Amino acid sequence: STVNVIYIPIVYREAQVKWLPDRALVNITDVDVADGQWTAVVMQLPELARIVAIRTPGNAMISNATDVKLVWGGGVRAASISPDGRQAYLLVQMGDTKETGTYTFMISWSPMRIPVVDTRGKPVAQLSATADKFEAAASAGYVEVKVYRPEPFTVDISYKGVKAAQVVVNSLVANPQPVTLGIYQVKVVVVGALNQPIAEASVSIDGFPASGKTDGTGAVKFPDVLAGTYKVNIDVGGRVKVSDTLEVNGDTEKVVKTPIVAMVGGVPITTLDALAT
Repeated sequence: STVNVIYIPIVYREAQVKWLPDRALVNITDVDVADGQWTAVVMQLPELARIVAIRTPGNAMISNATDVKLVWGGGVRAASISPDGRQAYLLVQMGDTKETGTYTFMISWSPMRIPVVDTRGKPVAQLSATADKFEAAASAGYVEVKVYRPEPFTVDISYKGVKAAQVVVNSLVANPQPVTLGIYQVKVVVVGALNQPIAEASVSIDGFPASGKTDGTGAVKFPDVLAGTYKVNIDVGGRVKVSDTLEVNGDTEKVVKTPIVAMVGGVPITTLDALAT
């Protein structure tokens, strides 16, 4: 049997699109349809988006339509919005029949929720976030980004006001992978020149909002310190001040030695005082 094969070249071109929070405006010009015998505008969106309806330049509204044929210029016009709303196409030119102008795709976007957990898998609270292209907010255990166009973006996540992670999002998926923050327990022990515990010493971590006073064993615990390199500052009675480097990459115990030989009436007596005496 004779088989007739017709080769039809298909050309894909990027459309002129203006993205708004609830719609996309696609501008079809005469240049876009000049070389075609059959031209359609096609939109494919990620999981977070759903195309609700399409409005033509002539204000015709197309919704709840899957692979339909519409009467158009003495012929038929193909149009479709997939059941999941993630894909749509609409014929804009067929032979001498065409409709140029702005096509409006009504789109319902769901915010992207990025889980944020610690190394134990527990949701992290006291978060804040900013994104370079969209509005971002944070709640306990996740960061929410209000996306409205299909393109990569960067989000900066902070924990207790300290920058904790920068995430580059390339795929707008409904269930993104969690961001894991290293949050650990830090114990600081303050001792004197004779390795005796120093109670009531003020301890603070420079670069992270953690401070407190040592107990009778000379220790103070901070249960949720972000991984990083800090400086720990010790102040005893406003008279003795000592600093040391603090590396946090897991549960950490840091012993800080001071030149205190005794406490007299709450006043620290240092080795220098003893020598002077």
